[in-house]
Amino acid sequence: MKLYGGIDLHSNNSVIALLDETDNVVYQRCLPNDLTLMLAELAPFTPAIAGLVVESTHNWYWLVDGLMAAGYRMHLANTAAIVQGRIPNFPCHVEAGMKDGFAMVFSKFQRPALK
Repeated sequence: MKLYGGIDLHSNNSVIALLDETDNVVYQRCLPNDLTLMLAELAPFTPAIAGLVVESTHNWYWLVDGLMAAGYRMHLANTAAIVQGRIPNFPCHVEAGMKDGFAMVFSKFQRPALK
């Protein structure tokens, strides 16, 4: 089973969500922005993760570079350009990262991965 991940990156924490091919949430957690901790949390799911998408905000470089170095297929999302209405609105801050995960499932990696 493939998993698709979305990371809602904030200044001091990130919400990570992993969804399966049928949009079921397999993992969701708010973590401090600590690459070592994030890699440890993702490790049990690594073989199934088809890719991770991160919002292209001003502070994405360290996270994307670190995850790419660990072997993850990375994508950047311009959240302003994602078609609204295809992604559920979540009122809870903790669930905000799921929007990127859903966007990734819908787009099915139509854009090339970062290299």
